[in-house]
Amino acid sequence: MKIAKHKLLLIILSVIYINVYAQRDTIPVNIEWQFSIDKKAEGLAGKWFEGNLTNARAVQLPHTWNVEEADQNHYGWGWYQKKIDIPRLEK
Repeated sequence: MKIAKHKLLLIILSVIYINVYAQRDTIPVNIEWQFSIDKKAEGLAGKWFEGNLTNARAVQLPHTWNVEEADQNHYGWGWYQKKIDIPRLEK
């Protein structure tokens, strides 16, 4: 009977330890994206990927630009951009 109590205590302490030390941070990556339509297909040549998008608007992913009236007939490039800060793992 004593052995069974010790095993139960060990299991309970293990679960508590895991819950306390196995915490993790989550970073939502599907919100606050910048989006811009490239109606003239000039983004690659203009290296839009190297800087901040101009005339961009905030969107949430998943995002479908052709449901918006102004872009319903656009077949071509659309640019998404987001800066994500990933915290350094402290050891």
